[in-house]
Amino acid sequence: FILCETGGSVGDIEAMSFLEALRQLRNELGVENTLFIHVTYIPYIKSVSELKTKPTQDSVKRLMSVGIYPNFLICRTEFPLDDKIIGKLEMFTNISKTNIIEAIDVKNIYEIPIKYSEQNVGENILKYFDIKPPKLCLKKWTNLLKSIKETNRYINICIVGKYLPCKDAYKSLIEAIQHAGYQSKIKVEIEWIDSREVSERELTVQIKKSDGIIVPGGFGEDGISNKIKAIQISRENNIPFLGICLGMQLAVIEFSKNIVSIKNS
Repeated sequence: FILCETGGSVGDIEAMSFLEALRQLRNELGVENTLFIHVTYIPYIKSVSELKTKPTQDSVKRLMSVGIYPNFLICRTEFPLDDKIIGKLEMFTNISKTNIIEAIDVKNIYEIPIKYSEQNVGENILKYFDIKPPKLCLKKWTNLLKSIKETNRYINICIVGKYLPCKDAYKSLIEAIQHAGYQSKIKVEIEWIDSREVSERELTVQIKKSDGIIVPGGFGEDGISNKIKAIQISRENNIPFLGICLGMQLAVIEFSKNIVSIKNS
């Protein structure tokens, strides 16, 4: 399989060339060898306590207008989709109700494979391609969710970074920390420290009350002095430290400066 994702919203001028490429790709490969999945959002209007399908109907029509006919519909939603909503979507999008998937909000992203499995998403995709579905084993997912739910210990980890306005810059780091916690049945609470803005006093207080600190990578000189100070505080107070990329390099600089007394380090 080759998975190709086109982001943005249907109708955006920036996406039109990509949608056209996908339309042409289906023509080249054949309908039987390509499958379109449209991810959409079903808004809930609180004032009338209703889920509305009009935005989804419109986005599907816009896709059809450029020659793309979705085979599956994945509907992001805050509330369960009842038969009436699914029936309406089936009628106005020409997509079979078995291929209309409820993607309800979950507390943890790792619940999603279970939710999709319950709706036979993988099985129906394989059937479309005339591939016999293998026996499905979700033991790893269920064990992971069990570990998450059985968490009974908490630790506090400080991340000393300088791109805090954009938390996505640390997304892989956050996920790695959470996974390490899941394996040990520990809930990791992350305390963010902005190395560009924090005062030395505030930095000392936050690090001393933490169970460990992480100094991740970064670029440029701004915020470096506070990162080095954070490393020094953790070393002097026997607080576990992990330096990643620039963070590890700064640990060498801090040790060279304060222990080995190498000038200009």
